[in-house]
Amino acid sequence: MGIIWNEDLGKLILRFNLGFLMLFHGGETIMGTNNILANTDPNAGFIIWPLAFTSEIVASLLIMAGAYSRIGGFFIAGFMFWAIMIRHTFGDRFHWFDTTRPLIEGLARHGMESQLFFLAGGLAVLFLGSGKYGLNIGGKWN
Repeated sequence: MGIIWNEDLGKLILRFNLGFLMLFHGGETIMGTNNILANTDPNAGFIIWPLAFTSEIVASLLIMAGAYSRIGGFFIAGFMFWAIMIRHTFGDRFHWFDTTRPLIEGLARHGMESQLFFLAGGLAVLFLGSGKYGLNIGGKWN
């Protein structure tokens, strides 16, 4: 089919884009520079930190390598769904459900574009898989 209509190349670009950006997002989360973990309950830190590390660092590396990509996509999508629901809905930004404005304006006003991108990218990798460019280990989970 040629390089222009290569689905596997498109999956590779998606995987590297999602994984590379999620590595930086996860690095900020783990190091505490965006204060996500610093603002949580200290007793919950022993649960949140390993989940964040697995979902944002390990899953990103798996997706970029093309190994167990579907599992990595599941972890990224699941953790981003959790982050949107807990941090941005029940946390300090509850008012994005403002009924006087459109939902999209509420989402954008509270800076949730990156979380929604990571959620959608994780779901895309979960359903598409990694394609033929990658380590291709993991069988049906790739």
